[in-house]
Amino acid sequence: MSGNEDRNITPIRPGTEPERGPSRRKLILLAALMLLLILFVCLLLVFGWRNPGFLSGGSAAPEDIFYQIDEGRSNVYAAGRSTLAAVTDSGLTVYNADGKALGTAAHVYAAPLLRAGNRLVMACDVGGTRLTVLDADGNAVLDQECEGILLDADLSAGDTVCCAELGRDDKTVLTVYDKKLNQIYRWYSGTRYFNQCAVSEDASWLCAAALSGSGSFESRAVLFRTNQEEPAEELSLGNQLIRELRFLDGDTVCAIGESGVLCFTTGGELLGTYDYPEGSLRDFAISREAMIVLLLRDSTGAESTLVTLDQNAGILAEREIGEEIFSLSAAGSRCAVLTASGLSVYDEKLMLCASAETQDDASAAILLDDGAAVLIGGGIGRLWLPG
Repeated sequence: MSGNEDRNITPIRPGTEPERGPSRRKLILLAALMLLLILFVCLLLVFGWRNPGFLSGGSAAPEDIFYQIDEGRSNVYAAGRSTLAAVTDSGLTVYNADGKALGTAAHVYAAPLLRAGNRLVMACDVGGTRLTVLDADGNAVLDQECEGILLDADLSAGDTVCCAELGRDDKTVLTVYDKKLNQIYRWYSGTRYFNQCAVSEDASWLCAAALSGSGSFESRAVLFRTNQEEPAEELSLGNQLIRELRFLDGDTVCAIGESGVLCFTTGGELLGTYDYPEGSLRDFAISREAMIVLLLRDSTGAESTLVTLDQNAGILAEREIGEEIFSLSAAGSRCAVLTASGLSVYDEKLMLCASAETQDDASAAILLDDGAAVLIGGGIGRLWLPG
């Protein structure tokens, strides 16, 4: 400190000289503040990686987060960016990061199909007529009885929607809604049935799987530009029933069938295939970030195999699982598998990232984008954070 600066300091007690440096009390206070700052940064690093939804959208401590979920054999679950959705006997319910139920569409979905997008979740009753979309606040933004019987529906990562209905005068009616849920495209098929459909993130493309019964059975992918009346492209998916269609990005579609997976472009170019014995596909999951996970079982039912595929249907990894798998989910570039032994989380190469023992009543594990999971059983969902 310079002499000029010394003369500008007023002593605390008149007649005494000012301190020439920080007092001991100030040093202790500064050290305490620095310690608190370090602890706060550590908390951000830990909980920000494990559960960013907890920091941005919730206020409860992770160990206090519970989801009250009605039990049911036909329950289905899906995780959005900051929400968990469940279809139970009570209907479609959206929960926030604290486990609070934000809103419920109280309908009966006898054969529920559930999808989660960016800010929306969609449920439909396959074989019924109800189609429902709720936003991240639990508000119904689309809730309607369709004119025909619903065969399939899809919600993209960009919150666009499509559905396939069994028409009264037509074999199938295909409908597309943009992200504001305005109906922008409708196509009537009088010659073929379409059992699956998928829509791109910007709603510019619709893909549907057509069933052909002339001669030998065949499924065909039909691609539509939603600004054109007639189909743009078409290609064969083989003599198998297609169980799922999904856009992996704006130009790539994945078809999961009874005997194989095919990936192709909106231009009709086949990128690759992955085949397996018919009847061996037990379950599958596709994350919003295009991670494809298959659960296959051998003919004896004793062994299960996890398979991850890239966007060309090429094998990334395979892993044998020596016990029954209760549930499979995928988020980001990871997948979660629940067995009687507990919960295991794997990366796209099926390397183990985290694991945990679970309670006996756990029947499902839903992986979240941040790497955490919700373990569901006994009418309660519990938030689990990777250690």
